[in-house]
Amino acid sequence: MRALLLIAAPLGAAAFLAGCGGGGTESTTTATSAFDPAANVAYERAYTDCASVQLVDLAHRYHVKRNRDAVATAVGKYWAEQSRGGAPAVEAGKQGCYDGYKAAQG
Repeated sequence: MRALLLIAAPLGAAAFLAGCGGGGTESTTTATSAFDPAANVAYERAYTDCASVQLVDLAHRYHVKRNRDAVATAVGKYWAEQSRGGAPAVEAGKQGCYDGYKAAQG
């Protein structure tokens, strides 16, 4: 679990830095204004949950059906609420969960 947390933070930072590259000031301004700390937290926490906990256990924890979409939605919403984020944080949390599923398989 601790190893996953150590991996998740640099991945989030790398994703942010990758979005900052490129040409003129317009792209830099866009990348900076698009960064949402709550969405970043929701992504990282959801990623960790979905990469380290079995689907059946997540479904039980979040009181949803045992399918990936229902769990990803519930996990994304939960961590978005915890990070006090809005719709972008929910979407980031869902994506973090889907990415976590992939990491757990590989």
